[in-house]
Amino acid sequence: MNLYLEKPLFLLVIPVGIALVWLLVRQRVKVGFSQNELLTGMPNIPLNLVQKLVLSLAIGLLGIALAQPMRYTTTPVPVYVQARDIVISLDISGSMISTVPIGGKLTGKLTLAKSVIEDFVAARPQDRISIVVFDTRSFLEWSFSIDHRALLMQLEQIKTTGGTQIGQGLTVALEQLVLYGNQEGAVILLSDGESELKPEEKEKIELLLAQTHPHLYWITIGDQNNPLTVKFRGYVEGWGGKVYLISPEELQEVFDEISQLESSPVVYEQSATTRVEFGPLLFILAGALALVSLLEITKEV
Repeated sequence: MNLYLEKPLFLLVIPVGIALVWLLVRQRVKVGFSQNELLTGMPNIPLNLVQKLVLSLAIGLLGIALAQPMRYTTTPVPVYVQARDIVISLDISGSMISTVPIGGKLTGKLTLAKSVIEDFVAARPQDRISIVVFDTRSFLEWSFSIDHRALLMQLEQIKTTGGTQIGQGLTVALEQLVLYGNQEGAVILLSDGESELKPEEKEKIELLLAQTHPHLYWITIGDQNNPLTVKFRGYVEGWGGKVYLISPEELQEVFDEISQLESSPVVYEQSATTRVEFGPLLFILAGALALVSLLEITKEV
């Protein structure tokens, strides 16, 4: 906490004002009574001296008030700065056109995925986000960008096509981080089916992971006991990734969790606040002026 003066030049009022008070208020005065014999033997009370002192006090308070003493305080305010390169690799195989019950009505899996991804992207305006899609092949749908409005327009145009090659979807996503990533990265792989991962695909994925070290998330809406699911889950967890085997209703919750996991560390900024501190001085000043007026009434020449 710091005290400082907003307009320190007004302190010059104090010496100038006090000097004028002591030069102009010269007349010696006494208390006047109708019966002077009551004061017989008592020394005269120099009310002019008292008046000078009170006026000097008033001038001092006025100068301080005009100088505007302020209190400067700093309060740490948490600021969350998100700066991530995130690749969303989306399964567009034919099975993603199938419908699931959401909120009492049937919704296509791909439609549901688009809606959840849209919310995820909207909540991360400072992140660079890329979209990769895959069926039996995989290709880049949208490169890294913070132009999320255009990204979402492109996302809306995505349609379902053929089968599933999940290794292709993960490989192309990791390649985007290797070629174009320049910040801490993450890959979100969303599918409703699995496929056999060929040895050469697994080797390439592990090489790309070693180059980028991203946070890896696999979200699957499918049969949790499928042998391919169990096998691919073992791969992802062995690579240090996180696996979500979920129902369609849980998709939004999972993306919300990932968004929290991918939050940047808190950066603390010092937020300065000031508050006027001369309020009490005005009350004292008013009291001093009232006392001066009372002395003026009671003195006699």
